[in-house]
Amino acid sequence: MSYDVAVQTSRKVAQPMFKTIFTLTSLLVLSLNAFAAGVTGTWKMSAQAPDGNTHKFDLVIKEAGGKFDGSLVSEQGTLPLQDLAVTSEDVAFKITMDFGQIAFKLKQDGDALKGNLVLPDGSTGPVTGSRDGASAAPPPLRPRPATPPASGRSFPRMPRAAR
Repeated sequence: MSYDVAVQTSRKVAQPMFKTIFTLTSLLVLSLNAFAAGVTGTWKMSAQAPDGNTHKFDLVIKEAGGKFDGSLVSEQGTLPLQDLAVTSEDVAFKITMDFGQIAFKLKQDGDALKGNLVLPDGSTGPVTGSRDGASAAPPPLRPRPATPPASGRSFPRMPRAAR
């Protein structure tokens, strides 16, 4: 086997593998971006304290550069979210009040959030909420199917001089 034939054969084997790796990497990045868009926005929340009182507030979650940030907005004012953690379907954060820190653990199910709060003394209460319609996240990005050009190739060939 001559050197030229060996080089051409290795290119034929490597190109499909490169295309596959590139496609899988692109799909992973798109799916991560789609989730990030799913939790961001304004949520209309309701929390029931252990004493039976119900507290209404807005939960605002923002994402920039892969990092999440947010605030809890109520009639008493705005509090920054501390230790905000967002995973595939979980949202956890803390807020600090005069009497101590309150921890929230919520699960996202479409346009709903449900979970619990834990007060400094260890008592708990249910928390529910729904996405504010005005801040609905855009639909997740879907990759477009690749349509090969008329030549039947999925990618245009480079000019001979560049090979």
